[in-house]
Amino acid sequence: MDYSFHQPIVLFLNHGLTNLQPTAFNTLTHHNTMSYKEYYTEIKNELEEFSDVVYFEHLTEDEVLALENKIGVSIKPLFREYLLAFGFIQDIFDKVVTDLDEFLEDFEFIEATYKGYLPIYSEIGDKDKIYMINNTDLQDDFVYRAIINNSDKIGKAKKFKLFQELIEKPLLKLNNNHKRRCLNINKVNNTEFTFKEDAFVALGEIFKNDGFKQKTKWRPKYFPDNLFGTEVAIFNLFDFEFIVEWDEDDSQYFFELEEPILIEKEKSVISKIERSLMDHNIEYTRFESKLIENDRTVLQESKTLKHVHLK
Repeated sequence: MDYSFHQPIVLFLNHGLTNLQPTAFNTLTHHNTMSYKEYYTEIKNELEEFSDVVYFEHLTEDEVLALENKIGVSIKPLFREYLLAFGFIQDIFDKVVTDLDEFLEDFEFIEATYKGYLPIYSEIGDKDKIYMINNTDLQDDFVYRAIINNSDKIGKAKKFKLFQELIEKPLLKLNNNHKRRCLNINKVNNTEFTFKEDAFVALGEIFKNDGFKQKTKWRPKYFPDNLFGTEVAIFNLFDFEFIVEWDEDDSQYFFELEEPILIEKEKSVISKIERSLMDHNIEYTRFESKLIENDRTVLQESKTLKHVHLK
């Protein structure tokens, strides 16, 4: 079913993104004139002009269905069509969640107090806040904000803004600052893999035909004082050279790999490693930071902590 807007919305795109000024937009009232899918499509069309500096990874229908199955509810069109258009990983809308695991964690956190709501964004500060949408009311496009107290109790939710406003306001900023944004070709994904000792030893067998080998001897990470017992060595894999750290206290190894966000999936070393680890049921932990500028300044960070356990 193709749902349409039931609330009046402010559509900044009325004048075209490239000519927008903060005071130059009109308030347009839509009553069953534009579907959510059409709305997000129009925004994507406007963003094509900035395709070299904005990035997003939309979800597929199967991925949305898997998410709905995981949380046990259908996602209403307002947010469902957003995910199909832009997904979680994006660096455009700063007030919308950019990490799947964060969404799932927040969903579990609010479920007891606000059953029937979906988390949109969480804010950490002097007063932690959670932003939500009412997932049961298809005619309600508002975002609700609630304060989280020191005991992790969620306070009363109050209307904040229309979800469409959270989408459109960053577009005004983009019009003014796009020349200062990092080019997509200079944005990278950074992934840190951590293994227990026996799991790391197994890598030698798994990747023996992919050039996995130790290139240098282990040496103290900190010299002359190596108080933490951490040692490092250089390894090779898939023509990559990277540093592996051995943490004696925790009996674990870890290393980082970095790739351009625009790398083709079939050429991604990170993806190759993950597929092999899962195929061989190797236990590991992954910490991922996405959309990092190449000068090491975080533009938009999406952190995932994932455990894959032995079957």
